[in-house]
Amino acid sequence: MNPPPESAPLSAGGRSFVKVLHCRSSTGRYGPERSVLELAPALGALGIGTEIVALYRAPDDGPPEHPWVSEAHAHGLTATQVNDRFPVSLRVVRRLAWRVRRSGADILHTHDYKSNMLG
Repeated sequence: MNPPPESAPLSAGGRSFVKVLHCRSSTGRYGPERSVLELAPALGALGIGTEIVALYRAPDDGPPEHPWVSEAHAHGLTATQVNDRFPVSLRVVRRLAWRVRRSGADILHTHDYKSNMLG
């Protein structure tokens, strides 16, 4: 494993060099969700922390918790969801902004058109 670049901040007491908050609006666990979960351990070894926030409009027959959030918890990751029942909602914007601030993330990485727009 290569050391972090000289410009990277030093780790303090086991804290990641950089913390990335991944955000996606979806109804299930698809390719982007899988990629984030699969990459998280390798990124962690490089000092890049992973946290997840899912914008979730649960299908009528779907689970109340986003499958990505459930699987992230099973992998020991911090993950939350923002319930997103409408195409556009100021409530969702406010809740997402609150979660981004609360996470302390250095980077917000959005993964789809809606989270790109809201992020």
